[in-house]
This record gives sequence, C-alpha cells and structure tokens, in this order.
Amino acid sequence: MNTPPTPITHSGSNSFSRQSVKKDEHRTCFCGRRARICTSWTLKNPGRRFYKCGMEGCHFFEWFEEDFSPKALEVITHLNQRRIFLEEKLELVEGNLSQRLKKRRCSKKRRSTCVWRY
Repeated sequence: MNTPPTPITHSGSNSFSRQSVKKDEHRTCFCGRRARICTSWTLKNPGRRFYKCGMEGCHFFEWFEEDFSPKALEVITHLNQRRIFLEEKLELVEGNLSQRLKKRRCSKKRRSTCVWRY
C-alpha cells in the first residue's frame, strides 16, 4: 500500500482538490465506501490524482494514474510557483490600494471640515 501525499498548505487551505468521479472510474475503500478522486499539489506530486476515502480513520490511498513525465512535472511545478507568486503579489497590491483609499478618504474629510478665513 502506498502512503498518501503530504499536503502543502497555502492561505489556510490544503493542497488537495476534488475531481468529479466518472461512473466507470471508482474504487472501493477499506470501509466499503466509494473512494473520491483528489488531486495532490505537493512538491513531489503536483497535479497527480489519487483515490482517497472521505471517512476519517480509513486510510485508503491509491494513485489514480501513472507518474507524470519529468517535463510535465517541471511545467506543473513552474506554473504552481507562478500562481503562488501572483497570489502573493495580488495581496500586496490590494493592501496598498486599501491604504491609499483610506488616506484619500481622510484627506477629503479634513478638507470638508476646514473653516476658511478671509
């Protein structure tokens, strides 16, 4: 039996995503339930799908497909790193924009409360 991939966490979410299961693509796990197909986003197996039971305590695990080619792994890893970089950059831009909007609102409030003397 293989061991399941260890998830990488990013922004509080784990690195597995669920895929819809086609009628002819299913496995039965140790507890007799139908296993779900998930996608691993670990550094070692990015984008690789596997079967996993949704029942806590059932440790069923089986790879859905064969390993990716080295080139495919390189491309997937690069794209995943780029996605993470862009998400972090977006957070910075949104934070900067929020600060600029707050400063602008304060500036408008100060101008409207000023009393002009001649």
